[in-house]
Amino acid sequence: MKRTLIALLLIIGACVAGLACAEFFYRWPAARDVIARASGRGELVAVVNGAGIYESDLHEGEDVAQLIIAANLRRESSGEPVNDATLQREVELLRHQFGPAEVFDAQLEASGLSAERLRATITEHLRAQQWIEKQIAPELHVTDQECSTLYQSKQEWFAQPVRFRVSHLFLAAPEVTPPDAVQAKQDAARALAKRLTKGEDFALLIAEASEDEATKDRGGDLGFFSAERMPPDFIAEVEKLAPGKPGKPVRLQHGFHILQLTEGRPARQMPFEEVQAEIALHLANGKRGPAVERLQHRLAAAEFIRTPL
Repeated sequence: MKRTLIALLLIIGACVAGLACAEFFYRWPAARDVIARASGRGELVAVVNGAGIYESDLHEGEDVAQLIIAANLRRESSGEPVNDATLQREVELLRHQFGPAEVFDAQLEASGLSAERLRATITEHLRAQQWIEKQIAPELHVTDQECSTLYQSKQEWFAQPVRFRVSHLFLAAPEVTPPDAVQAKQDAARALAKRLTKGEDFALLIAEASEDEATKDRGGDLGFFSAERMPPDFIAEVEKLAPGKPGKPVRLQHGFHILQLTEGRPARQMPFEEVQAEIALHLANGKRGPAVERLQHRLAAAEFIRTPL
């Protein structure tokens, strides 16, 4: 009985030793390189967190450093939670870029991706984004003093020019429009202006007849703008208007307009309290690039071995 037990222990010991040797052999970079060459994966170029990167893993335009960063980023961000609603929104945004669903499905199939694999890839991307934001957040902190210093040194940035708010009724007649069509649009604009003089509601006329699809459903409102944002001939006509009273039809570059000045705001220097949040965002965005670059260097150097082959 004793001899049998001793023999069994020797066999188990030999097996364990064999497995240990095999594990050591596999983790040895030179051995991995031999195995990879034999299996067609090419030369072993790096080991990241115990996983090998081979020549066949490199796509056009990629280098080893990029793959090392990606591997470490996947490991570090793997525990980040991803909200199902957020994931679904990202999938829908991607799907929307391809138009009809059948086009998206065809592109997915052509890429060799399943819907499940796509969701997994997007999940991995969202985790990486969240992890990166958490890592660089301390470096993006902006103090009140930083904001104040920029405000004092860049006063011209916060000088707000005269601004106008205008509504318009628009009939398209660009320069290439045939003369008879231009005349028809001009007659239509005059007829609409006449209806306004008889007391018809400007917003209702805009909804009925304006050819500016982007503004007709909101009463032709163009919002606030300064002279720098609009063509000079348009601003010249706006400056002639009395607030609240539609002007006469005027033909500009793209067609006929009936304009109404709804509000004007004089030039002013915006106070610090009004723009501090925007200044802080501007400064934080300026810190973001260097912070991400430093994080990339950390990921490129973390826990990997470049094999001395």
